[in-house]
Amino acid sequence: MFNVSVDEASSVLIVRLNNFRSIQAAYGEEVALGAVEHLRARIVPRFATMAVIQNVPDEIELVLADVLPHPFSRSIVVDTLCASLAVEPYRHAGDAVLLTLAAGCASLQDFPNDELRFDRARIDARNMMDNASCTPDSFADWGAAWAVLYRADMAAGIALLEQLARGEAFLAWQAVRKVSDPSRILHHEAHLCRIGHDGQRIGCEEAYRGLERLELAHLVDQQLVSRALDELKADPKARINVPISAQSLSFHLHGKDAGWTELRRQLRNNPSLANRLVIEVAESAPLLSLGHAKEFVDGVRRSGAHFALSQFGSARVSMGQLFFLAPDLIKLDGDFLRTAFQSYQHRTRIARLVELAHSVASIVIVDGAESHEHFDLAREQGAEWIVGHHMGQLSMSRAVAAEPRLRQETAEKVVVFEARAA
Repeated sequence: MFNVSVDEASSVLIVRLNNFRSIQAAYGEEVALGAVEHLRARIVPRFATMAVIQNVPDEIELVLADVLPHPFSRSIVVDTLCASLAVEPYRHAGDAVLLTLAAGCASLQDFPNDELRFDRARIDARNMMDNASCTPDSFADWGAAWAVLYRADMAAGIALLEQLARGEAFLAWQAVRKVSDPSRILHHEAHLCRIGHDGQRIGCEEAYRGLERLELAHLVDQQLVSRALDELKADPKARINVPISAQSLSFHLHGKDAGWTELRRQLRNNPSLANRLVIEVAESAPLLSLGHAKEFVDGVRRSGAHFALSQFGSARVSMGQLFFLAPDLIKLDGDFLRTAFQSYQHRTRIARLVELAHSVASIVIVDGAESHEHFDLAREQGAEWIVGHHMGQLSMSRAVAAEPRLRQETAEKVVVFEARAA
């Protein structure tokens, strides 16, 4: 099969380009094959590579002289490798594409004195890769309209990642306040923003939704969580809620156990950070795997961090899934409060949604408070916590940044997370 003695080999590494067929359909065969060659050129120098095998166009298999470490460290190797390669666009004749990857690795030393140790190692490496949440795309006749959208999403996603790298996209903060006492703050929500040409602060939702359609939102999510952890380290009184995509709810993004390895390390080593971190997931994208999502949520909760579900009531997640995931916090979709004055039914459904949300989570937040009338209505309908521009505009700092009637009040950071803060 190849001119390397099995006795000389120590490890096997397999890397798969998951979006090979999508790139092929949107940009052409030359770009897709060039992306695989780009991967080969980036991966081979990182290891003591003895041979490179390519049996199928979207996979690269490397036979290594390196002895890869124990299984969890291999997960770190795969996670770090795939994440670093994915944020680096492949550029070809004016086109630029992001690569979604899965990988697996195994050591021949796991099978001492076994004549089939090389074959067994290859099987283990492939099993690790095949258990990734990010799976290969399947071929279909997507059509011209799909290709236009795919290329537009890709360009917007690359631009957003480059803005993050240059510091042009940043986190702004908005406080979640107690309805009965707006000077009390539950936590600050992180919002990804950038400065437009006219100097206005604008959101990055459009580009982010494009990355979700590409199943690459985790590239941004992992950076946002990392920045939130940096904020928690810098401010021991801060409590931060950072949103990520439902697609990112997996410890197996790039292979079995090869996802969010740095987050798990930090939360394990810094319990004080974990207790002040809330990871929020919106219902804007489907879960890649309900089982992986449950494992992720349970792992976050065991570390001491908290899990929140936003856009509640938009019907993208079933009640069965809600009870299964058991969020600590639920935030109602802001459209319910913003449209509440359209009819009596619109107003009274807020109370019903708050009650329903409380049957799942201990803390319920009402989003969409854009005016004093919204605030009063939320209070009348039994809201306990509230967020929206009326309660404070997005701020570059977590200082009190609110309407004039709140400016003189002191924000009380909630240091100990309670089920129902009094």
